[in-house]
Amino acid sequence: MAALVPKLAIIDVPDSGAAPLAAYVLAVMIYPNGTDKQMHLLEVIELQGFTRSKDLLLKGAIEEGSRPGAIGRDGDIDGGVIAALILLLPLVMAVRHKKIIGLGASKRAVMEWLVQKSARGVSLRHLDGIWAKYRSVAHLWAVFLMAEDVPTEDREMRAFLAAAEEVRQLAEVHKHKNGAGTLVEAGAMWELPEGLLPPIKFDLDLNCIELPPALLAAACGT
Repeated sequence: MAALVPKLAIIDVPDSGAAPLAAYVLAVMIYPNGTDKQMHLLEVIELQGFTRSKDLLLKGAIEEGSRPGAIGRDGDIDGGVIAALILLLPLVMAVRHKKIIGLGASKRAVMEWLVQKSARGVSLRHLDGIWAKYRSVAHLWAVFLMAEDVPTEDREMRAFLAAAEEVRQLAEVHKHKNGAGTLVEAGAMWELPEGLLPPIKFDLDLNCIELPPALLAAACGT
């Protein structure tokens, strides 16, 4: 597969030949549990170009029904974004409000916030399903929320992945209120295959992460 965007580093993606790193990361984010779907998406990206494909995907318009975990017409929010909020909320609450909440409380707060936004079809069972599907890439979606984009330039992608790695590490050590377990188990989240990019350090300041005030308020009330 040829480079789709100038200046993107070409890498060897396992079982898929050469592909731009940004396209590979986007495919993993959209289809975390489906290698065949990832491969199909890489083929679509090759035909349509990365920037156009990315814009369409993140708007859920590349193909009917492709929007991951969409909730209601009036409250369409990608499942990956919801998983990111479930993951980020306990981390931000611990730093900003000195309050320890676990996944259950985080899901309840996200559900309350979605209901306030008039999202339809919201239930804890639905959020459990979204979390199960996108948990492994929630840290990537978390950085997407911060950056409001999936970068194309190699240097920016390195920073994107470094920030995601920081979120992953924080989630793996964040203890629940009762001290039993962490937000995610070690090894449960996606990691960039070793050696694909030179590692860089990213100092993530959780105080600078902007979450919806109504979501933070809902978490404070849990």
